[in-house]
Amino acid sequence: KPEALNSDVSQVQWPGDSYDLLARNCNHFCETFSEMLGVGPVPAWVNRFATNADATVAAVTYARDQIRVVGEEIGLAATAATNWLISGFTATEPCPGGAGAGGGHGAHKRHRGRGG
Repeated sequence: KPEALNSDVSQVQWPGDSYDLLARNCNHFCETFSEMLGVGPVPAWVNRFATNADATVAAVTYARDQIRVVGEEIGLAATAATNWLISGFTATEPCPGGAGAGGGHGAHKRHRGRGG
């Protein structure tokens, strides 16, 4: 019945600007449309390449984003370390050997150029 088919087609929301070669292509449209028609699914092999390629792109994108985050964190740590070094080691740091060793105090201050 052409009238019913027209009704089914008009219900499919598939605007042209939503097309994506891997994630939303003509095979995806056929899957959705065949489900609406009740004729069974499209064979899995039809869209296997696009599905696997899309998953690969997603994994690589995630890895790239995580590498970017780690790089930013390393940069922040390097900046903090550089600032600490430039400031002349003014932060309190533990004595070598821990508390009680070499005089019994738990911390000392080291200043650049003063011999520790």
